[in-house]
Amino acid sequence: MEVFIVGDTGLLDGLALWPMATPGDVLLYVEKDGIPPRVFDELTRLDPDGIVIVGGTLRVSVQVEADLAQFAPTTRVAGPTRFDTPIEIAQTLYPVPIDPPPVDQPPTGLFIPAYGGNPDVGLTDPSALTPYTGPSTIPSGVYVDKEFSGQHTLYDSSTFDNCWFHGGPTHAVQLRNGARQYFTDCEFGKEGQDCDRLISDYGGTYTAIRCNLHDAEDGFKLSDGATIRMCHVHDLASSDTGGHFDGIQAESGGSNYLIEYSNISGLKRGGVNGNGALFVKADLGGEDIDGVVADNNYFNGGNYTVKFRNGTSNKTVNTVFTNNIFGPDFRYGLWGADGGTIDIWSGNVDHNGVPVTL
Repeated sequence: MEVFIVGDTGLLDGLALWPMATPGDVLLYVEKDGIPPRVFDELTRLDPDGIVIVGGTLRVSVQVEADLAQFAPTTRVAGPTRFDTPIEIAQTLYPVPIDPPPVDQPPTGLFIPAYGGNPDVGLTDPSALTPYTGPSTIPSGVYVDKEFSGQHTLYDSSTFDNCWFHGGPTHAVQLRNGARQYFTDCEFGKEGQDCDRLISDYGGTYTAIRCNLHDAEDGFKLSDGATIRMCHVHDLASSDTGGHFDGIQAESGGSNYLIEYSNISGLKRGGVNGNGALFVKADLGGEDIDGVVADNNYFNGGNYTVKFRNGTSNKTVNTVFTNNIFGPDFRYGLWGADGGTIDIWSGNVDHNGVPVTL
């Protein structure tokens, strides 16, 4: 077995690699200058035959390359630019071209949750949860089988597995200080409990895998470098009848956002349209929103299901929208733009399989 390593700021490298991977291969993310504790443990468990770093030293440092070598012989595949690296991947690792799978047949281990007969995601064992009794500012660590009730803040990088966050009124968990948090098989939100934003960004970022978000005005707030994979956002809710309900929302600058194999709804609990499933607006921040990549998702509901908005001086740039499915629920349209643009638009269809064009 080979393990492919991608830096958490080089998400496009991982997007280029993964559709060409073969069954049995594993893709893991690391920080530029360190291996997160959960990834370290997983490498120990997997005991791979080889490790391939995808991307240059600006994404994964020489020190991390040396640290990875303790697990298996380690090589690196990289091009001089982000456009050249996918070509190096194809030519070095895959001399025979491999077509990416269609949207309804995702690679092994990847699926759109609660869509087309696929299972839902979130807590793997609710009965195992025990209350978290520590301070509201959660210390750095690895947390498994914990219920976090009330508003909490994260300053330093931590890992959460099979954990439940619910609280309010402003947030369930707030991310600060530029640290990356790792959420796997977690649930956010509680029916009947008011919350403005389940994951709120104030300078931190996150990787969320197989997470279930519901019962808040907004699900994910996109933060710089955020990764959302195989997540489900649904049943938005708030006692504020004038709320701005979005499944995923970005409203300030940043770069390198990845949303893939996720089911994102802009519907409020009861099936009423909120504002949108995905709303990206560059009119409030001080810089462009650069590099939103959405691939193999199901988006449904809202005034406009997906909407991109430019500001007076800041714009949405380098946006990639591929192989997504649009559901039937919307008020005005599947796609809306207040000056916002999509740079790459390919393979997007409605729920009947009819191509959706801009």
